[in-house]
Amino acid sequence: MDLAAQSLTGCRGGATEFYEPDPSRSDNNNNNRGSSPADGVDGVDDLYSSPSSSSSDREAQLSPDYQDEVFYGKLKVKVRRDGKKLVEKKRRQDLQQQYSNLRSLVPGLQDVEGRTPLSRNVILKKTLHYIEQLKVSMSSSLHLANELRLEQEYSRQLEREWQMWQKKVEALRKKKEQLCLAETPAAHHLHPDMLNGMTSQYGESKLPPQNQLNSMQTIT
Repeated sequence: MDLAAQSLTGCRGGATEFYEPDPSRSDNNNNNRGSSPADGVDGVDDLYSSPSSSSSDREAQLSPDYQDEVFYGKLKVKVRRDGKKLVEKKRRQDLQQQYSNLRSLVPGLQDVEGRTPLSRNVILKKTLHYIEQLKVSMSSSLHLANELRLEQEYSRQLEREWQMWQKKVEALRKKKEQLCLAETPAAHHLHPDMLNGMTSQYGESKLPPQNQLNSMQTIT
């Protein structure tokens, strides 16, 4: 019994010695516990300080200068967007007008009642084909115009040559008449024998009857 009691007391003593509180540990715990309220106070201060900063930012945002800056910034963005929209709208209107002009100019693209509107791809293809046809017809027209111009120049040259030869023929005719007049003697200077010889040679006298009588009278 004594041995058992001693062992129990030894165990109890060991337990009491083992679980004896350490003053250093208690101080550390107390320090830690004491520091936590400070931390908590700091956190609370932080929480209470953040609304003050946000309120200052809010006041800055509510200031007239800031509001004007924001307003003008938004206004610039809106004006820029509206300008882009107007430019795009004008471009689309111009493009639509150009396509309508092509439909009115190119044969086969006019609007027909009951027919579906032609797509832009079809309009461009038919316009290109029409332009190629115009180029071919223009080249042939230029070739024909060149040939006509050459023929006109040739006809003018022939006309100038014809006028030149006509003048030469007229000059030769006048010269021949002058030579004939110079070689033929006057009738009143001819002797009757010469007149009879001329009459017998040519079959009849070249002088008219009245002239013959006058010549005979002058001779007698």
